[in-house]
Amino acid sequence: MHTSPEFATSRDGSRIAFWRFGSGPALLVIGGALSDHAGYVPLAEALSLTCTTIIWDRRERGHSRPPASPYAPEREVEDVAALLTMCDEPVTVYGHSSGAALALRAAAAGLPFARLVLGDPPYSPHTPEAETLRAEHAQQADTLRALLADDDRAGAVRFFLSGFGLSSEELDGLMASPAGEGMSALATTLPHDYALLGDGLVPLGMAELVQVPTLVLAAEGDDLAARQLCSALPDARLTGMVAPLHALAVEDYAPEILQFVRA
Repeated sequence: MHTSPEFATSRDGSRIAFWRFGSGPALLVIGGALSDHAGYVPLAEALSLTCTTIIWDRRERGHSRPPASPYAPEREVEDVAALLTMCDEPVTVYGHSSGAALALRAAAAGLPFARLVLGDPPYSPHTPEAETLRAEHAQQADTLRALLADDDRAGAVRFFLSGFGLSSEELDGLMASPAGEGMSALATTLPHDYALLGDGLVPLGMAELVQVPTLVLAAEGDDLAARQLCSALPDARLTGMVAPLHALAVEDYAPEILQFVRA
């Protein structure tokens, strides 16, 4: 890995730090919540066997701070556009979790992707309970903003992670670890991830605007939202995984991405 990052300059003047691995077709990785580039080094190393893989610090994370303007999802789309100028075309974009939401927004905005891979897109499905799910999403975002307004970064991280079924004991252990400390350092970006998700439901209208072949990776048995997303995308297929990607080893899903790049 490069010890020092390269930088791209976004439209508002923000400097976006990124790292390159390997050689071959260009592949841009967009990470999810509470992570910077370091969390995606193992994936980048696996993908770099056949691709020039770029990982980066999303704005206000790691080396990509401070930003030049207040946060808005559109600023992150512009960050993606800036990174594309640093890649040899054509570029496949892989987004994980909230990074998948950013990748989808960027593709719908017409950025020149060759292919799109969405891993664990974190949307809620359109069901009879959709209004309740929409209200819960808004309430969670409000709670995070209130915790962060009180500078309770650890509390914001605990609140966010509690939604993934972790027990109090598991959260205590995680928050006392170096990983927990790193997440707390990035806690102020959690509202950004919620903003990327809009109202939290599968963005059917946005998906209809995507004009590139798309692969969606999601856990089998819990993929109603992923199936709805694929139905709305003009050219998409869904590959069911044995678990969410964040619970799998890199070698369990990197081959799916590489096969799609080569297709």
